[in-house]
Amino acid sequence: MATPVAVVRLMVTLVGAPLGLAVAALYGVALLVGYLIAAFFLGDLGDRLLRRGAPPTTGSRLAFLVAALVALALLRLIPVAGGAVLFLALVLGLGAWTIRGYREFLGGLRPPSEPLP
Repeated sequence: MATPVAVVRLMVTLVGAPLGLAVAALYGVALLVGYLIAAFFLGDLGDRLLRRGAPPTTGSRLAFLVAALVALALLRLIPVAGGAVLFLALVLGLGAWTIRGYREFLGGLRPPSEPLP
C-alpha cells in the first residue's frame, strides 16, 4: 500500500509528475490484473470440481469466470470480511502473475541442461 503514497510524493515535484502518472496508471492495471487472475483461478477450480473428468470448454470456462467474478463481488459486500477477501484475491492474483512472469523470464535465460556437442 505504499504505491499511492509514492505516487503522491512524485506528483508534488514537476520532474516526477509524469513518472507519478505512469506509476498510478500501471498500479491500477496491476490491481485489475491481480483481481482477474484470482477470478480465473476460482473459476477454473469450480469448473474442475463440478465437472469431474469432463474436459473444460471455452463456454464452461467463461461461465465459471463470470460466476467467480459475481461471487467475489458478493463477498466484497460483507462488512469486515469483504475487504479481507478483496485484499487476499489481489495479493494472490498478483503473486501468481509475478511467479509466472519470473518463471517465463528465467526459462529463456537458463542454459541448456545438456551440454551441446
